[in-house]
Amino acid sequence: MEQYATSSYGIDRVVIQRLLNSLDRLIAKGTNEQTTLLLLSTLDLMQGLLLIHPPSRRLFAREVHMTVL
Repeated sequence: MEQYATSSYGIDRVVIQRLLNSLDRLIAKGTNEQTTLLLLSTLDLMQGLLLIHPPSRRLFAREVHMTVL
């Protein structure tokens, strides 16, 4: 696991990419109550990951940038 996390595609990038792929698939499904909840959960996870990644934290520390996401 450690080798995987230190690869050129760090674990944070892999997770964000998976979440973006999930967002694409959820949006393509259309809107219903379950899809909406999954979309909101995915966006919450992405915000959390951005806030623990130091360069992203600096960018998204301002509320105006975070609300765009």
